Amino acid sequence: MRTGEPIAMQEVKARARREMQGASTAHYIWRTQGDGKVRASHRANDGKIFPWDDPPPTGHPGEDYGCRCRAEAYEPEVSEFARQTLTSTVNDTGKKWDTFDFSWHFLTGGGAAVTLQEIGFLQDVIDLCAENRYSALNQQIKDAGREAGPGRFSHDFNRSYDFFGAIHPVFGGGTVSGEFKGAATLDDTILIISRTVEYHFSDEFTDPLDFRQILLGSSSPDEVDRFIAKIVRKTPSLVSPLFSILIDALESYTDEFFVKTPSVNALLNGLSLARDLGVDVAGDILVRITDGVITERFPITGSWQTEFEACVLAAQK
Repeated sequence: MRTGEPIAMQEVKARARREMQGASTAHYIWRTQGDGKVRASHRANDGKIFPWDDPPPTGHPGEDYGCRCRAEAYEPEVSEFARQTLTSTVNDTGKKWDTFDFSWHFLTGGGAAVTLQEIGFLQDVIDLCAENRYSALNQQIKDAGREAGPGRFSHDFNRSYDFFGAIHPVFGGGTVSGEFKGAATLDDTILIISRTVEYHFSDEFTDPLDFRQILLGSSSPDEVDRFIAKIVRKTPSLVSPLFSILIDALESYTDEFFVKTPSVNALLNGLSLARDLGVDVAGDILVRITDGVITERFPITGSWQTEFEACVLAAQK
């Protein structure tokens, strides 16, 4: 024996709900009041798209006792929904590097790469990408999903940006690359896209305090080669005086432009120690400083992952 509500009656009720809420479309966007009184199940519905004739398990907005949620008409041109939620654990270790930390690594790092977490800037890079990049990428993924239709699909991206200099001047045109890997499912005329986005950041830096300019008055390769050949390698007696010039110049520079922080003092003390240890140590650092214009570029790398969710109007075949 058939039980339950007749389909015809369900359709009548769905039409009545649309008319009561002034609905002019077959689908709506669930909107909550956005405060602490919203039920957890309704908060999970916020921003999602539902058809009037197929309610979610919670029922339609306003049907639950005391529910203050509302249904916003879904108009694909203005109502398509996409968002990314960070799923990676961000553990920036220690303090953020300043100019002098980068400079000391330039002098002593031996070309070793550094990570965004290691230098304390991963969260800053993620925040800048969210502010300046996510919206455009969301649209690209929606368009790729709409073109691919139901099923699995991917979308690659790779582009350089100049806005990372807002974090620290040592950042130049950082490159953000990665891939969305996910799937799209069709619900009537709505395409639901989900899964993950992998992000990879890359940049590089060299000589943040212009040591070569202080020592040589130039960073041109010809001047560098001449300096290395004639001064550092053939006239070791000049190494210590040159180091003193470098230290004096840096002390004047920091007195004028920077507060003497522990990292500034550590840099100056390290240079003084290298000078006092003699020609081999100081000469090696001078070679590193001057030869760095050609060979010493230090990579900065980082990665993170987000969860991607979107509802879009499916392409009309």
